[in-house]
Amino acid sequence: MSFINKWIDNYRDKNLKLIRLPKKILFNAIPKNDKAAFKAYPYLNKLRNRLWLAKSQGLQAGKMSETPKKFPVFVKPTDGAEDGGGNRDCHFIKNIDEFNKYKDNSKLFWAQYLTGKEYSADIIMINGNIKFVLVYKIKIRKGKKILEDYKKVSTKTKLPMKIRKWISKYVNTHTGILNLQYRGDYIFEGSPRPDGAGRFLNYTRNSKLIDSINNIYMSKNWNWDNLNNRISKFYVFKVAAASPFIIPLSYWTVRKILKKHRIKYYYFYKDISDNGKSFVCLISKKKKRLIECRNELECRSKQFNMALTIILAAQIFFYIKWIKDGRNILLGTIYISLTLLILSLWRRLMMNDSTRSKLTPFI
Repeated sequence: MSFINKWIDNYRDKNLKLIRLPKKILFNAIPKNDKAAFKAYPYLNKLRNRLWLAKSQGLQAGKMSETPKKFPVFVKPTDGAEDGGGNRDCHFIKNIDEFNKYKDNSKLFWAQYLTGKEYSADIIMINGNIKFVLVYKIKIRKGKKILEDYKKVSTKTKLPMKIRKWISKYVNTHTGILNLQYRGDYIFEGSPRPDGAGRFLNYTRNSKLIDSINNIYMSKNWNWDNLNNRISKFYVFKVAAASPFIIPLSYWTVRKILKKHRIKYYYFYKDISDNGKSFVCLISKKKKRLIECRNELECRSKQFNMALTIILAAQIFFYIKWIKDGRNILLGTIYISLTLLILSLWRRLMMNDSTRSKLTPFI
């Protein structure tokens, strides 16, 4: 199996050329995930405690041993650096019966459900002073609570004054990137690393901005000119596969569809939410083009996985029938085992389940 794994990893590395990278990107030394970020900035470890984060803003929140007085609430892991991201173990809770399903899980906590529009902001700071903010306006899919529709990346959206005051109180010495995710003007996530492992900053394709951010980590200098430099608006759309989802589409199928719609793309780490699993992100300034491309990818993914589900169901049916008829059980076992092995290898080839996909740049 080590030979197969080596071949798969080499295949991934070779296919990095499928991704169009900006000429200038953030230094690899800049922390790109929560674990690395909190290790680099231990004085900000309080941010990883989501329960503390909620209470620091006066929100109703508590441990799972403390029953909420009012519903709905949102339940999620307390430690923001240990859950692996991707909305794992996040639940919208409407009543006490739903809450009781999770009350024995000490790794979780609850907080009042936040309404309002959702945003993520990459905030560039020197000694606690905000130098630059890039806000990602997040649209949640219709009829969903978590599943993201798309991000609109723009410098025109401003950071709420309430959040600026919170930063001046709790993050008043930081130098580097601070990412905050918030609804309305209440923060629900915070970490000293860029959103999306720095992809959205990189995909501004503004070399002067990237150089300015890199300079902060090299020399703590900021040389960005807000007046003479502009960031062009662009969109990031998530492609989510609905259940049943066995494996993602092949690279060749995805690349063919992207080429048809003239879309740049990168593979996304597995994001689980609202019965959907995101596996590709699409980037473009053309919103209509992104919608059309995503619709085709999601439709093809559903058709592909439905066909696989039918094939697997048929194999299991005939396998059981073989057993009842007293036929060659060994041959049937080998046949169905080979099918599952091929699907497993295909899934490993197309998507890394344990961490971010190796096809994701900038990690």
